Amino acid sequence: MHKEALNPKEILDTVAKNVTVKETVETEASEAETAKETIKSKAVQTINSSGKTPALSLAAMRKKAAIQKIKDAEKPEELPTDSFTEEQFQKVWDDYIAILEQKNKRIVHAILAENKPMLKDAEIHLTFSNETMKNDLSFERLDLMDYLRSNLNNYNIELVLHVNEEAEVKSIYTAAQRFEHLATKNSNLLKLRELFKLDF
Repeated sequence: MHKEALNPKEILDTVAKNVTVKETVETEASEAETAKETIKSKAVQTINSSGKTPALSLAAMRKKAAIQKIKDAEKPEELPTDSFTEEQFQKVWDDYIAILEQKNKRIVHAILAENKPMLKDAEIHLTFSNETMKNDLSFERLDLMDYLRSNLNNYNIELVLHVNEEAEVKSIYTAAQRFEHLATKNSNLLKLRELFKLDF
């Protein structure tokens, strides 16, 4: 058998056609992927702009569950509204603080144990010395309200949080400022400063 010799020009033409076909396929695949991403992006923007949360992630499902829990809690007309005394309220409040301690939720436990609630009708007023304490309580607010409402059998109970701006202590940055602050509480510090010849 005799093999026919291939013309170099034919080889180059065949290779060029294969390269062109491959580039065309890759270009079309790239354009299809870009179109797919554009459609996906527009779908997400449409969902987000419509105010609905996409339900494809765990975070979205948790967010939807929390929103539903709040909506369910905002239907007091369908739920009981038994009256209760301040002693009954204080017992349920103390029980919840004990539960927080058992669950090792130290920050919220300390916040609620430190701040005495004031009861006015169905409103529980809590006053904090700073905004941070108020923000820390917000993570526990739903569980606290569920516990109080179910144990007191009154779903009209509301929690009102206040920050007492006057009680918020100014930050003390320098050693001299710290010393002056402590010296107002203990005048013996002034004597010690003179005795040891401290310069703040």
